[in-house]
Amino acid sequence: MKKKIDYGFLPRPIEMMETAAYRQLSLSAHRVLDRLEIALHKTAGKANGELRVTYLQFVQYGVRRNSIQPALNELVAAGMVEITRKGRSGNNEFRRATWYRLTYRDTAESRATHEWRQFKAVALKVA
Repeated sequence: MKKKIDYGFLPRPIEMMETAAYRQLSLSAHRVLDRLEIALHKTAGKANGELRVTYLQFVQYGVRRNSIQPALNELVAAGMVEITRKGRSGNNEFRRATWYRLTYRDTAESRATHEWRQFKAVALKVA
C-alpha cells in the first residue's frame, strides 16, 4: 500500500544540512529560512524567485526585527537564498517588496542552482 502525506511538506536536501555553513547558521537564520519555505509552500512551489515575505511576517514567525537583515545576510553568504529583487521602503507609491529565491528549489524557469554546494559537506559522526 502506498502511503500518502495528508499535509503540507517541503523537502530540504540532507547534503545541504550536513554542510558546516548550514549547521553554523544562527537561530534567526534558521527561522528566516523556515518562513521562506512556508511562503514557497503557500504558492504551491510556483513562486520561487518571487517569494515575498515582509518584515512583519518574519517578526510574527518569531524573528526579532533587528535580526532579520543579519539572518538574510547569513543565508545569502551560505548560498541558500538569493535576493532576486531588492525591496524598497517608503510611501505606498515607492514601496516595493523584496523577492527571494531558495537556491535548492527549482523555479518556474530553471532547475535549482545549489550555490550552498560551494561549502564542503562534513559527515556527521554518530556516537
